[in-house]
Amino acid sequence: GRITWQASDKDKIGIFANYANTCSCVQGVSATLAPEAALNNIIPNQLTQLTWTRVATNKLLIETGYTNLWTSFRFPREAGSADYTVSATDIPTTELSTGFSFNARASTSLPYTDGPENFSDPAGQRNARAAVSYVSGNHALKVGTTLAFGGLEVNGRNNEIPGFGPASIRLLNGVPNSLLLSMSPVYQKQTFRNIGVYAQDQWSINGRLTLNYGFRGDFFTGSYPDQTIPDTPFVNGFQITGRSGVPSWKDGSIRIGAAYRVTADGKTALKVNFGRYVGAAGAGFPQSVNPATAIVTSATRQWTDADGDFFPDGDARNQAANGELGPISNRAFGTSVVNTNFSNDVMTANRPYTYQTSAVLERELAPGFGIWVG
Repeated sequence: GRITWQASDKDKIGIFANYANTCSCVQGVSATLAPEAALNNIIPNQLTQLTWTRVATNKLLIETGYTNLWTSFRFPREAGSADYTVSATDIPTTELSTGFSFNARASTSLPYTDGPENFSDPAGQRNARAAVSYVSGNHALKVGTTLAFGGLEVNGRNNEIPGFGPASIRLLNGVPNSLLLSMSPVYQKQTFRNIGVYAQDQWSINGRLTLNYGFRGDFFTGSYPDQTIPDTPFVNGFQITGRSGVPSWKDGSIRIGAAYRVTADGKTALKVNFGRYVGAAGAGFPQSVNPATAIVTSATRQWTDADGDFFPDGDARNQAANGELGPISNRAFGTSVVNTNFSNDVMTANRPYTYQTSAVLERELAPGFGIWVG
């Protein structure tokens, strides 16, 4: 909904709020994927905006605004209208001879977010802005600032074989064949901050030439906090030390434009513009260098159920073959293997940007109708 309030003859206040909750549920059900093994993704989304405008004088205008966007990516065990139930101890199972997956969802990248921890995978951004405009003679000056703060968290827990750990079972003709181990619970967090300041002016010269020129500074910082990766039944936990300045970008951008009335009748105009524009940035860059995103989250082990009790007997922490367990497929399982590294130039000086230039000649042929070439 939207509310606009004329608080006084000089002040106007606006309020906007919107809430939506979408369910992309029971995804991908087919002849090889049972409903209880499908992905459920529930995304609540809330947007709130506040604005205040004050016409201080016939030459001075003050504008401020605040926006809060909050969303959450949730992957529950049960959702939608399908007739099924999934508990935390229902083990994801795949029959290799047919490729049929059932009983629960097997995922090492998108674990379940429901359960006693009530994980929510929040993401969002808060924006604020303020500007002052002043008109005097042939000049229209505007100065202002913008601020953006945001972040992304990823967390969740996979189903566990009671007494063993988080894993899914692979059968071959109904007989245990192997296990897909997963790191669980999962946790990572990253944040960002962007501060912008700018000044611009429009200068009308001799009634025929109008110049627009301005400068903007942008200061972007990404970070991730200290993070604790807990012990699991398969590997020991460890600490990740937080970092700030991943990246730390400081940019200055100029923008220049001109409009020239070519003919005395004012129907032909030449317009040229040149500007530097930095690329959009958010939590994605600090996430790409966060060691929590580089954890090896899955590995396989052969399983020979010698005693027929449908339980993988053996020492799950011993990566060598033992008991009914074969050797682990990846000895880096449960550790952070960072394969993406950026040079100091990328971290501090090379925010993506573009230069944009345009030149257009316009001619009005009739009221509301014209042509342009550019």
